[in-house]
Amino acid sequence: GPVLNHGPAGPAIVKFLEDSAAPLRSKAAEALGSLDYAPAIPELGKLLDDGDPAVRKAALSALGRMGAPRTLFLRALRDQDPGVRSAAAETLGNLQDQELAPESVELMKDIAPGVRNSAFDALAALGVSSRTAEFIQALKDEDASVRRKAAEILGKARLNAAASEIAGLLADPEASVRASAAMALGGLADKSLVGSLTKALGDE
Repeated sequence: GPVLNHGPAGPAIVKFLEDSAAPLRSKAAEALGSLDYAPAIPELGKLLDDGDPAVRKAALSALGRMGAPRTLFLRALRDQDPGVRSAAAETLGNLQDQELAPESVELMKDIAPGVRNSAFDALAALGVSSRTAEFIQALKDEDASVRRKAAEILGKARLNAAASEIAGLLADPEASVRASAAMALGGLADKSLVGSLTKALGDE
């Protein structure tokens, strides 16, 4: 908690950010994030260039909790490691800053499905209705996990405008995608689609 900000714990842990062992650097970053020790922001920022992706992720997560400058997160969005880019997208979602929406839209085109999924979550946190086109486009993604995620987000947002596109996923080759589409349509409860839903279930 904040009480520790002024105690000896923060400065003592900061020293470990430069330890030669990567797991220790990661643990130190996590601990500083838990303490919300803001004086460590410059040192944690340096770890975004660490050679170990796990350390970069831990630093990113800690910086996100501390409300660090946005420029640090934007750099991480271009990290070579998909896990780091994904964590950066999650951090963007947690910040819920509309000005960062274009960055999340950009990540929806990332080559790694996990990063695209994190970008969808980040955008969903900013409000789905203003980004309906991007989510509808994602229903056609080559990766099943992305199609599933897009259907779930559109279903939760209760966007009837997307109903016919979601219904198209009832014929998806992946069972998990078909199930998500059915759940999403159930949430929309668009009467015109009950027929196609019943037919799809009958085809199983």
